[in-house]
Amino acid sequence: MAGKILAGVAIALIAGAAGYFVHDAVLDGDVPVQTLAGPPANSVRVLYSLTAKHNDLEVIALIDRAREHVYFAMYEFTLRDIADALVSAKKRGVNVEGVVDSEESAKSYGRPIISKLLAAGIPVKTEKHKDGNGIMHIKALATENA
Repeated sequence: MAGKILAGVAIALIAGAAGYFVHDAVLDGDVPVQTLAGPPANSVRVLYSLTAKHNDLEVIALIDRAREHVYFAMYEFTLRDIADALVSAKKRGVNVEGVVDSEESAKSYGRPIISKLLAAGIPVKTEKHKDGNGIMHIKALATENA
């Protein structure tokens, strides 16, 4: 069992390192520029870029396009512009709800953002694994984008 765990950790580390080292050789310059608009309805978009650094703008575009709901899970919530977009969505009648990590949301950089969301009437649940040893390490957002 321990061997399988070590093998899994080794594979994860190798894959992560390969992403950093191979990135410049393979992807540099080949990554298409994002449109900064929500994807078509009934589609999925995964946002992650080491070079473009526009992930927050893409997330805000998705939030701005939502008309029914925005559900988010955020481990370390540090971007005020995303919080502002969530508050704006709530004000225009969108159902906004979220889950954050209990420890990260209590830190000095997360606490003001979570307080802002709560003050706007956005339900934000703090989560920690039952055994107390894990973290809620998800970064996701879902909308209907109709």
